[in-house]
Amino acid sequence: GLPTTLPSVEAHASGALTAGHYTVAISRVDDRGEESPTKVVGQVNLPAGGGIRLYGMSPDVTSSYRVYLTPPDGDALYLSESFSAAFSDFIVSRPPDGAIRSTQHLAPLPAGDFVRGHAGRIYVARGDTVFFSEPLRPHLHDPRHNFIKFVGTIRFIEAVVGGVFVGDDRGVWFMPGN
Repeated sequence: GLPTTLPSVEAHASGALTAGHYTVAISRVDDRGEESPTKVVGQVNLPAGGGIRLYGMSPDVTSSYRVYLTPPDGDALYLSESFSAAFSDFIVSRPPDGAIRSTQHLAPLPAGDFVRGHAGRIYVARGDTVFFSEPLRPHLHDPRHNFIKFVGTIRFIEAVVGGVFVGDDRGVWFMPGN
């Protein structure tokens, strides 16, 4: 996940960014290549162009950061740069021309009483709710809609070919598909 202390941002004189207003977000990539949720860390106005300085980061030699920027005066965040988390300061100098951030709105999958994997997703049962991860991102889910609420307390969850069985206080339910 992201460090507890997020970096601060400020305008910097050197860099290849054109003039405009930028929103800056970062994510952390661990030693397994898994990307954390993306967090907006600030906004910067570059009246004459230049770069954006990120500072105040806690150094960590086992991971890296990805920086996402909006185009000048834009609203969608795109990958700009990737760098080692061993640095506490970094100047973002490249325009946002990479992939759109794919971890927007995602959060770590919550803990629960039962955990099962099925078809590239992780299912976690807690209380009366089954939470599920994004496809092929077993550590992240979208808290806005990656859950199924049951009426009773969930007593078990079991993945089988073709779907997942969920047992709650009222009975056993089958959720077909992937």
